[in-house]
Amino acid sequence: MQINERTAFWPADDEGWLPWRTHHRARCAYDPENARDTRTPDGHAHLPADSETDDQLLKAADTYRTLEAVARENSFPQLQSKMFVRRQDVQRRRYRVNEQYLEWAFAQVSRGLFKYGESLGRILAWSLVIIGSFASLYLGFGLIEVTGANAELSGLVDALYFSTLTFTTLGFGNFQPATTLGRGLVTLQAATGAIMIATVVFVLGRRAAR
Repeated sequence: MQINERTAFWPADDEGWLPWRTHHRARCAYDPENARDTRTPDGHAHLPADSETDDQLLKAADTYRTLEAVARENSFPQLQSKMFVRRQDVQRRRYRVNEQYLEWAFAQVSRGLFKYGESLGRILAWSLVIIGSFASLYLGFGLIEVTGANAELSGLVDALYFSTLTFTTLGFGNFQPATTLGRGLVTLQAATGAIMIATVVFVLGRRAAR
């Protein structure tokens, strides 16, 4: 199937009064989320009792998978990314319908943190939050000391410096944990940083492949 910039699969999104919200996000006909966007005359969302079934969600996922493949074949990476995210959203709701709560929770976290690996901006934002949060803990509880000087961190700049080095697993050796709690937090942050860096590499690899 050949598509171009003017190809429309459904009506455009109806933008809401805030730039990051929409009153209606157009989706395929099988997607039960369309029912959530259907408004009654008084402006409330209409939610049928049977708005989500596994069979309907499976059809929606197959539709988004087909559109994702069409976008890939025609070199439309943004459309491909959008269809991938919507397919994952449908799969996440299938987990809930089928009472696979562990898989649903993992998908929920993946959606919120980095949009299933599609949002580099979210990954970078969460990385900054992690670095800042750990820096505050190190400084606030005196968990880190200067190597060989038996002195705590002198200020926020030192705390952010150590937190960044730990997150990126560089560790120049200027500072060291002063307590058992400090060592535990350093280990946790280093592991978290390795995961986030690997996720960034994965996202950049996906984009390069497209």
